[in-house]
Amino acid sequence: MEYKKTLGVDYLQKLMIVDGEEVTFHVWDTAGQEEFNALTRRYYRGASACVLAFATNNRESFEAIRKWRDAVHNECGEDISTVLIQTKIDLIEEAEVNELEAEALATELNVPLIRVCSKDNVMVKEVFEHLASTYFGSRKHL
Repeated sequence: MEYKKTLGVDYLQKLMIVDGEEVTFHVWDTAGQEEFNALTRRYYRGASACVLAFATNNRESFEAIRKWRDAVHNECGEDISTVLIQTKIDLIEEAEVNELEAEALATELNVPLIRVCSKDNVMVKEVFEHLASTYFGSRKHL
């Protein structure tokens, strides 16, 4: 099975109703490759939420999570609503990251871990719902 790798930045807009609120997500899927760092920083500056993603079958993407979290915190502040997602759970037989490692990283970063398969649309909606709920919840405390 071939998966499309993000080169540079992909964009999508998604409209959802979350907790009775109409929410429009503007999603910038930035590449994890080092050569795109200067470009991708511009896209997450001023973001309201962050998805830190690693692929089940890509150890390098997992090991880069802390670096990306730090980069987002430097641009957006540490209080940004964040979730860690493990993608490509349909490729568990090719796993380079085990469940315990993923859970330990989520605990270390103090963020929820959601395992998804975008190809089969497994748990994708829940990621957006969590981010919106967390964002609106934090705004109520201002």
